[in-house]
Amino acid sequence: HQLLQEYPATVCVVIHGGAVSHMDSTGAHAVEGFIKECQRHEREAFFAELNGPCRDMLERMGISKPKGEESEGTIRRFFMTVTEAVSFATSTAAGRKPNNDKSQDGAENLEEGHAVTACSF
Repeated sequence: HQLLQEYPATVCVVIHGGAVSHMDSTGAHAVEGFIKECQRHEREAFFAELNGPCRDMLERMGISKPKGEESEGTIRRFFMTVTEAVSFATSTAAGRKPNNDKSQDGAENLEEGHAVTACSF
């Protein structure tokens, strides 16, 4: 994905989906594909401010679980606010470093501002 290539030091991506008014199964599959692509590149994807119908579609497709129903060992990916998502992503990124970064400490990446990238769609 172009976003992952454009920001190679990023270990967590936060997508603000507040402008998305509707999501069909094609959109849900695109979200799932982006999550899987991030995982292939040892990165994490998080989503914020998706409206109720969009969250419902992701739940129906099995891509998301209702809040509080995430199973142990799975990572929470969907958040009500950008602040929540960025906070979670920052804490996740603090313990990791991108596979192509030469620094020894994931926290160093945070100080440089590269570990978490946020964007809208």
